[in-house]
Amino acid sequence: MNYCSPCHGIGAAAPALAGAPPLPCQDSDNFTELKPYHRKCIYALKLNVESLCEKNGIERIGFLTLTYGDHVKDLKDAQRRFKSLQTHCLKKLFKAWIVVIEFMGNGRVHYHLLVVCREDIRTGFDFEAVKRGNYRSAGTYLRGLWETLRNDLPRYGFGRHELKPIRVCGKAIARYLAKYISKGLANREP
Repeated sequence: MNYCSPCHGIGAAAPALAGAPPLPCQDSDNFTELKPYHRKCIYALKLNVESLCEKNGIERIGFLTLTYGDHVKDLKDAQRRFKSLQTHCLKKLFKAWIVVIEFMGNGRVHYHLLVVCREDIRTGFDFEAVKRGNYRSAGTYLRGLWETLRNDLPRYGFGRHELKPIRVCGKAIARYLAKYISKGLANREP
């Protein structure tokens, strides 16, 4: 089985929990240490993500990360707030989405969404310039989404958030999201 390690370069930012086995590498489809139910969930997620990307076109797919401003650890509270966000905000902004919940190392609830935008957000987007803090390549529509999210998300308790187009194909983003499922399982409290 392939595992992530700091020398591998993938997953280096996620320190291993004391006594916990290393996480499966995102380059691998081998999740043999997970329970069969979780492997089925990961497989279904991959199929759904690939289908979403194929149906809507990669240029309309965005990756949205949401973190609560306060340290929400209670899943019921987190889900109540997120459901309100879906009802009053996400339905207006996006055609569809897939959500993966991550339990961070400190127990906080955190969300990763693959969203279907109503317009192209990828064409002309300079990923390397954005890494350096230069956002000028973002189109008008994407900038409008950023502004709306910046204004609306605090009402639902969210603080840090990020929406970017995806760089790669549906298969790669599916593996990336699957990594968060396995990471979340490793960080769950007993």
